Amino acid sequence: MKTDTLQDSLAQYLKKIEATSRNRAAAYELAVKSGRNYQPGDQVSYYITGVKKTVSAYENSRLATEWDASARDENVEYYVAKLNDLVKKFAEFVKPAAKADPDQFQLI
Repeated sequence: MKTDTLQDSLAQYLKKIEATSRNRAAAYELAVKSGRNYQPGDQVSYYITGVKKTVSAYENSRLATEWDASARDENVEYYVAKLNDLVKKFAEFVKPAAKADPDQFQLI
């Protein structure tokens, strides 16, 4: 799950999208679709759906409140790729664990 704080009003966001002065964003798209009167400063929590690790977040997201444990639809490939990116980013700060499994790391 990710939580974003809205900086613009929904009307400002839509105006900027129409003028192509900004990219679409999952939090704003979900806020618009929700029908609620979100204001700048409000937070929107959401998760990414789908099956490929590279998806457009604004087209493949759902409000966190829509998540259903009995019908899970979160994008596992997307989140595994995010974790792998973090491992690479912080690789200099970790060393392989002493155990036999080379895929396990521990902090230095």
